[in-house]
This record gives sequence, structure tokens and C-alpha cells, in this order.
Amino acid sequence: MRKYPLQTPDPGALTRMALNRTCLCLIAGIRLVKRLMLSRHCIGLLCCMLLAGCAGAKTLRKGRDISCRLLDEPGKLIQKLGYGATTLSVSRSSTGDRLFVQFRDASHVSRVAIVSSDNVRVVELPGQSRLNDQERPVFWINDAKAIQFASGYTLPKNMHTRNFISDGRFVALYDSNHLWIARVESPLDEVLVIPSHLFFEKLFSSGNKLYIFAAGQPEGNPRRDRRNVLKKYEYDIGSGSSKLLGVQDFDFTVSLSDFDPATNQMLARSLGDMFTHGWLVDATTGRRDAVSGLCEIFLEEGVVRRLRSKIQER
Repeated sequence: MRKYPLQTPDPGALTRMALNRTCLCLIAGIRLVKRLMLSRHCIGLLCCMLLAGCAGAKTLRKGRDISCRLLDEPGKLIQKLGYGATTLSVSRSSTGDRLFVQFRDASHVSRVAIVSSDNVRVVELPGQSRLNDQERPVFWINDAKAIQFASGYTLPKNMHTRNFISDGRFVALYDSNHLWIARVESPLDEVLVIPSHLFFEKLFSSGNKLYIFAAGQPEGNPRRDRRNVLKKYEYDIGSGSSKLLGVQDFDFTVSLSDFDPATNQMLARSLGDMFTHGWLVDATTGRRDAVSGLCEIFLEEGVVRRLRSKIQER
């Protein structure tokens, strides 16, 4: 299965994109030269990577093409569909087989454009929402500006979602005392509590596995400069309670863009480089390749094709 990272809209990033890509090519080239000592085979690999990074950030990895797309594609899609969008948010299904582009039209009605490999559909929403894999809103901001769940429960004023973070199955919530992860069907039942010394970033789930990403100090070996690193926590939630299976530290980044549980790959931002770029990381082997810093979401190839063909329709 092929998946493409697709970046979300970032106002102002267009002015930096050309410089970032040029620097990305140089950085990737220098690192590959040092690592592989420029054997004949390595020179070929280097050329492929430089051509890929400078002409669309395309890299072959585990039989999958990784390609970064234009910044304004989601916005162009909404315009092509005939809507005057006032806001945009971009998310995906758990497998990346659908892209969800949410917007509020000129009449202030919340809608979502659902892009699959087969078609593009627009569905009305009850408000700014998080969708599950069945394309149903699991919670949303209602007319009273409160968070309402599909189960009928509405969060009290002293409880909030953490930056609207959810994968459609689980949601991050907090109050004045703590931050916890809950199932969307039962937001008050804590699956696990996030320790206060961690800076929670994202969550993902697949089957009985729950993955939590946060910034914090490396396990058992705090940094002297106290700079945080990205941490990945893997839990087994099949028994009804959460059991920690392992923790990974990634000392080259502190910011995660996306994670694909099926391949254990992630998209992260660089740390400590003069020009920020992205990393495509194999969390199993630890291998990482430089990609455009504008790559922020995994999608299947057919979804990207459908998105682009819809935009280019006459």
C-alpha cells in the first residue's frame, strides 16, 4: 500500500518553500555522502534523492513512493467545489484511504470534503468536528460553543479537548488537574493519564494498540541542556486497561507531524538545524531520511491522485 505525505496549509510558508527545498537538497546530499562514502551505488542513490527532493520531494522507501504536494491543494479543492471557505482543517482516516478537508462556507455552515480514490463528496457537519473511519462526527463544537459528543454528552465548562486531538476512536481531554486519554464513547472514563512532566502532542490507535507521542526528557538519561526530545509510548489496551509495552526516544526531533501504525513510520520536524526540514522516520529500525518540512500527513496514492485530478478538472 502506497501512502503519500501531504502538507496542510501554512500561511507564510510559500515564501520559504524554495529556499527550504534548496537547503534540503544540500543537507540530504552532505549526509548521504558522509554515511555512504560515495561508492558507485551510493552516487546513484544520492542523485535519486537530490532529484526527488528538488522536484517534489520524492523518495523510494519500502516499495512506497513518498511525495510532498503543493501547500494550497486543499484550499484549491474547496474553491473548485464552488465554496467560499472561511476556515480550513485537514485530517485523514486511520489508514490514509480518505482525506477530510473541513471548512465553513459563506453561510457559516460547517462542511467536510471527503476525498477517496473513487470520488470527492461534500457532507454537512453539525459544527467543527472530528470524524471516525465511518465518516461520522464523534464530537463537535455545538451552537453554544461547547464540545458535544455523539453519545449525547457535553463537556462542562471546566473540561476541554487538548487542541481537538483525536483519531476518531480516542480523544485527549484535560481539566485544571490533569490530562487524560478516553474513548470517544465515554469521555469521562480514563484509559490512561498523561504525566504532568510530558508535553502531549498526538495520539494514534490501531486495533488493540494505542500510541502516544509527547515531548520530554530521554528515559533514564536526562539531557544536560534539559532540551526535550520526542517520545513514543506504545500501549496495549485490549484487556480493558492500558499496559505500557515500550517507550522510544527520538533525540533528533521534538515535533511529530504524523504517524502510520501499519508501517511504524512517522513524519517529524528536524531539531537543531539551521533550516528546518522534515524527517521520514522508520521507528522500527531508527533510519531516517530528510524530506520537505512541509510534509505533514500520510495518504494513499489513489487519494492524492483523486485530489489533484479534481483540482485540475475543467
